Amino acid sequence: MGSLDGKPPERLLPDVSNAIYAGPGGPGRSGALLFRRGDTLMAQPFDLARLRMSGDVFPAAERVGVGIGGYIGLGAFSLSENGTLAYGSGGTPTIQLAWADRTGKPTGSFGPPGPYNRFRLAGGRKTDRVRLRQLGHRGPRFGSRRDLSADIRSHRGQRSHVVPRRSPCPIWSSNRNGGFNLYLKSANGTGPEELLIKLATVNGWGSDWSRDGRFILYQTGAKTGQDLWIAPQFGDRKPFPYLQTQFDEQDGRFSPDGHWVAYVSNESGRDETYVQALPPSGAKFQISSGGGSEPQWRMDGTELFYLAADQMLMAVPVKLGRSGSEPLQVGLPKPLMAVPPAGVPIPPTRSYAVSNDGQRFLIPSIAGGGTGPPITVVLNWQVGLKR
Repeated sequence: MGSLDGKPPERLLPDVSNAIYAGPGGPGRSGALLFRRGDTLMAQPFDLARLRMSGDVFPAAERVGVGIGGYIGLGAFSLSENGTLAYGSGGTPTIQLAWADRTGKPTGSFGPPGPYNRFRLAGGRKTDRVRLRQLGHRGPRFGSRRDLSADIRSHRGQRSHVVPRRSPCPIWSSNRNGGFNLYLKSANGTGPEELLIKLATVNGWGSDWSRDGRFILYQTGAKTGQDLWIAPQFGDRKPFPYLQTQFDEQDGRFSPDGHWVAYVSNESGRDETYVQALPPSGAKFQISSGGGSEPQWRMDGTELFYLAADQMLMAVPVKLGRSGSEPLQVGLPKPLMAVPPAGVPIPPTRSYAVSNDGQRFLIPSIAGGGTGPPITVVLNWQVGLKR
């Protein structure tokens, strides 16, 4: 339980789960917190006046599933304002990554099916050297994550190495001791890992690595919300803030020439995609309108892609200036295809990846053409609450 006035938070439960407060189910009843323990959705009375748990815990629903990938114990349940409970049951869906052309037409699957929820293509100058890194989750809570490197041209894959504990956002560079830190480890799994940046927070993760290897872009939560920081990989390597405002700036991506950064900000009241010069010079462009997230550059710098609010993948023609001080030429967004949601509604999401030439896109879908887990609606779960 945290306070907006900055007081230290208090721990309410030992469970690794999202939690929802449910108001009183009727006269004389208490409100309650709903949370997932194992695969059971539990409810425990909560005293809103004293801000503490009270009374006995009881099961509200059995066999409650998790979001795609099982990210940090995220239970698949929700509650309406009038107290109606909805939850997903069954196991985590198995995901198949598949290629699609610019019209959305499938052109072949890639790699074995698995519980993938975040993936990236490693940028290479030749298509046959680009390797895919898929992250799968293993274990109900704090299991390992499995990496699989594969050659795109041959469509062959092999397990590269296992990263201990949670590794939410690979930038070809994980989480230790209850907070996310950035580590460097060889892609082939050999040699020791090296601590690059100590974030020590659950609200921070790596975002991108510049093409020349000189800068790492990451985001971290602070008093001003999510901010973008840059960590040089030369000299004293001291990180410095790149974008630090009262709004949330996140999901930053370096342009291929290293002079621009595409990112997402909610400064307009909703998430939109922007591009700003590096280093900041006042040159800033709003790329999306009506919502935009997950920006990615085409490797030759001629296009910028993003997801619109309706999950439509958009392509924007761009022309990079010779330096960050020169204007960036931006064309009109063009819709390409609808992309299924990534499944985990919290950042850092990865709903698609784009090939070097911008002609193919790697898209996740439920393996076998199946559907997601069934959803159960419960109208009277509050009967377990004592008066």
